[in-house]
Amino acid sequence: MNNNMAMTIVTCGEYQVAVYLHTSANPSPELWNEGLVRITELKRKLGGDVSKVRTLAVSDGGAPNTVQRSALFTDLLEGKGKAAGVTSQLSNRLLRGVATAISWLNPNFRVYPPEQFNNALEHLDLEPYRDRLIASLQQLQKSVSPVQTLAMSIAAG
Repeated sequence: MNNNMAMTIVTCGEYQVAVYLHTSANPSPELWNEGLVRITELKRKLGGDVSKVRTLAVSDGGAPNTVQRSALFTDLLEGKGKAAGVTSQLSNRLLRGVATAISWLNPNFRVYPPEQFNNALEHLDLEPYRDRLIASLQQLQKSVSPVQTLAMSIAAG
């Protein structure tokens, strides 16, 4: 398992949710670009309307770099759509800085510790789809090294 990130798109009612699972390593350009292609296809399918796109990232600390963040949150999602990150690394200054930078690109972005996973879903208007999203994350987990934040989020109930 050399992948440091996995991504899928999950339909949750009226929303299309880009679900990311990151290890502690930052996503490789190849993996990130694969995700961008999927978001581009989704945006085209939605006729350019990204208001029904949600983004949920669960991470052990890996995060997109400046160029990657801009490509997703500014270029593709146009600073619209709700996004949430769940990480056990909120005490890490660098990662708090990344979260702040993402919030500048998308004012609807919030970060939560794993024990507040349900709050992240509430922010995204996705509480009724918790089981579906957890199942998707568990499926993604099969393609990356173990992500402790995911295990902690699930345990938090």
